[in-house]
Amino acid sequence: METRQGPPPLSNEYYIPGYMVGLIGKTIRAEFFINNAYMDRVGILREVGVNYFVLQEISSRSFVMCDLYSVRFVTVLN
Repeated sequence: METRQGPPPLSNEYYIPGYMVGLIGKTIRAEFFINNAYMDRVGILREVGVNYFVLQEISSRSFVMCDLYSVRFVTVLN
C-alpha cells in the first residue's frame, strides 16, 4: 500500500511557514501567547523553518529564533 504525502509546508503557501517564506526580508511584528500572556517581537524576517522563524531585531541587530506554534498574529509593517 502506497502512502502519498502532500507538498512540504515550506513550499506550499496554504501552510503558515510557506506563506511566511514570501515575507522574508520584510519587517514584521509577531504576537505570541505564552503562559496566558501576550508578548510581541518586531524585526526583519530572516529565515523560516517548518516550526520556527528567525527575526533580526532592529535596535540590537540580534537574531531571535521564534516558535511558530506560539504565534497568534503576524503583522507586516511598512
